[in-house]
This record gives sequence, structure tokens and C-alpha cells, in this order.
Amino acid sequence: MKFIKMTIENFMRIAEAEVELNDRGLILIQGKNTDDTSANSNGSGKSTLMNALCWGIYGETANGLKADDVLSTGFENNCRVAIVVEDEDGKRYSVIRHRAHKTNKIG
Repeated sequence: MKFIKMTIENFMRIAEAEVELNDRGLILIQGKNTDDTSANSNGSGKSTLMNALCWGIYGETANGLKADDVLSTGFENNCRVAIVVEDEDGKRYSVIRHRAHKTNKIG
């Protein structure tokens, strides 16, 4: 399996992001904290990108956060991570995980 694209909505520190992962090789993730300039890149969301990928696939972040723990402060609704993967035959699949999402409710 190879990762093609990840779309993030209201996940932890990230309000919205779309990350193209197809044929990118090694990816360097850098950040700049514009909310607190004294923090440099701390708190800018670099680790959150990897946590979104883990949560989207496994339902748990790399540091063990699950369910409501991943909701973005101030945006406690409509948390969603969608990941497109491709198998060795070129067939693509979407893995979508959501929490407190108004349009993706069951029951």
C-alpha cells in the first residue's frame, strides 16, 4: 500500500489541510507558529500531521489519543481525516474516520 493523499478537517491543531503524498519520496515537514512567534516552530502542527495519519488508519494517534481527544479546541464538531491509499495493482481505496461530524452520523 502507498499513501496518495490525506485530507484533514478540525483535527487537533489543524482546521483544514490537504496533503499530497503520491510520488513525493522523502518528505520534510517544517512549521512556523504564527500564533506565538516566541515558540518558533513549536505548536505549528508538524506532529499533528503524522498523528492524523495514524488516527485515520488505526483510530489512535502515535501518542495514544483516541475519540474526543483529537477534536480541535474551538471546533469540537466535524472532525474528519480521509486518506487515499493505492494497492500494488493501482486500485485506490479511501479510508475515512470522523468524530462528532454532522454529516457522517450513524443511527
